[in-house]
Amino acid sequence: MNAEVIQSSSPRIKRTNLLALGVCGLLLAIFVYTAMSAVSGKSATFDEPIHLSGAWYQKHGLDFHNNPEDPALWKYYVVAGVNGDDPSGRPAWHNYLRPGRERMIWLGAVLGALLAWWTWRLSRSTLAAVVALAAFALDPNFLAHSPLVKNDVPISMLFLAQMATVWMVGQRVTVVGFVILALLLGAAMTTKFSGLVAIPIIAAALGIRALLPRSWPIGRWNVSRVLGRLAVAAIIWAGTCLIAYGIIWATYAFRFAPYPDGRELNFTTAVDMLSQREAVLAHGAPTDATLAEAREWATRVPPDRSVRVVGWMNEHHLIPQAWLYGYLYTHATTQLRTAFLCGLTSGDGWWYYFPLAMLFKTPLATLAAIFLAGGWGIRQVIRWTNLDPWSVSAVAIFPVCYMVAAMHSNLNLGIRHVLPVYPFLFILIGIAAARSWQRWPKTVGTLLGILLLGLAVETAAAYPDFIAFFNAAAGGERGGFQLLADSNLDWGQDLPALAGWQRDHPDRQLYLCYFGLADPRTFGIAYVNLPGSFAPADLPRVPSHIQPAVAISATVLQGVANTNIDDSYYDPFRQMQPIAVLGGSIYIFNFPRQWMEMRESRE
Repeated sequence: MNAEVIQSSSPRIKRTNLLALGVCGLLLAIFVYTAMSAVSGKSATFDEPIHLSGAWYQKHGLDFHNNPEDPALWKYYVVAGVNGDDPSGRPAWHNYLRPGRERMIWLGAVLGALLAWWTWRLSRSTLAAVVALAAFALDPNFLAHSPLVKNDVPISMLFLAQMATVWMVGQRVTVVGFVILALLLGAAMTTKFSGLVAIPIIAAALGIRALLPRSWPIGRWNVSRVLGRLAVAAIIWAGTCLIAYGIIWATYAFRFAPYPDGRELNFTTAVDMLSQREAVLAHGAPTDATLAEAREWATRVPPDRSVRVVGWMNEHHLIPQAWLYGYLYTHATTQLRTAFLCGLTSGDGWWYYFPLAMLFKTPLATLAAIFLAGGWGIRQVIRWTNLDPWSVSAVAIFPVCYMVAAMHSNLNLGIRHVLPVYPFLFILIGIAAARSWQRWPKTVGTLLGILLLGLAVETAAAYPDFIAFFNAAAGGERGGFQLLADSNLDWGQDLPALAGWQRDHPDRQLYLCYFGLADPRTFGIAYVNLPGSFAPADLPRVPSHIQPAVAISATVLQGVANTNIDDSYYDPFRQMQPIAVLGGSIYIFNFPRQWMEMRESRE
């Protein structure tokens, strides 16, 4: 009888698996197409030219001096095989932008596929895999950042792959699993400096596995004693760290000097920068502190331990200097950076910044799903019903530790910095949905349909302005202007929209204050620069009788663009109603006569 049941159900199971595989493939195709079509109408974000220039120098002569604050590994991938060089031999990052974005989106697709696979392995449910992948593929934040030449999504992929590998190693230690874990750790540490948090997280996860009251299979053997399992955990952790150390050297061509001719960077520049920022922090992090004040305060603040350790490693050539310099520079910038939250600015941020950012920028359907899945998960943990303690630990330890570290950080710039947390939340949603469906199929099926429809509608309404996405409860992109800044809203991405506006309004003389590193002239925009603008020199002015209009980036209006101008300079516009808002990031106003008089009096 049992054999008959198994045989009769086998074709149905296979059909279900094939259907789920087809749905997952469709979701990934939707994700890739939607992300690429949305970004195709956007200019380079603030960081992309910097990364592309660094990648160009790496491609031509293994020169690592440019953009050392972002490790080198992922930049090899961005430009490998791409022939976009300027005939003059100069870095031509704009020729690499589109192919670079096309390559980056595939890393996002790999992240989605890995998410679906691990969710299925954890739950043995195709429904769980489909639900988790749907939450990812229709998420505006991943649609926004996956195609960008930036390392936020690649590090998210590597972190998820690390924890999936740790989970498999915790089930059975194999040589292949150990090597993959070591390679992933090395890749994370040479993709983004936040990859360093994986070192203690992997150690903690392996320690938990060693302390669980069950034997640990290693090849053909089982380690049953606690001390033996702890020794296994220590050996695995030490071995992965040692191999990752070698990967850092290999990524930088086994060369200490950043320049191919043996020249080194001025290491004291990064040391001084860190010392000055720590000194400003010690004085209460005033956002208006001058450079002279910071330097004077720094003379009274001894260098912290990280400076001494990194300086010692640099002196003894223990790690490639570009990596050490980049780490120190990144550490300095995370200590003190102007942040914006709910209309307020701060130099050292707020511990609750990222929870609020997630509340504002996560789609409402996903927030509801996280709330429901979290309630289900807490109930399961309390009852401890049909739970594998190792699987629970492997899934939970990373997002908890990473979120705690993010909340202790002073770098409050964008939700992109906590993107690695989301895949683990999607796994929770998928597993909770699948387990609940087994008990209440009609209710859960209806709820899933409503949430999926709500997610699709909210995401479609935001297209193609995914960077500036805020959920409906936060007021959308216009409401988001009052809540968050920088890469949450305006990253310099809407120059094509500004060019379109100017074509539609040929009777307006455009005055521009732009936040970004893209060149408005490449989009055919004719403008007159305003103080604080990042744009290059003005194009010729048109006759004075043409009616003027002022275009200002949202980051400037919010007062966090670090433009070195009096913050009150653009106050009149903060009280005005814009005549147009482009992509949520560029505000266009009529030219106020009283502001013109104020400008002339200042000049």
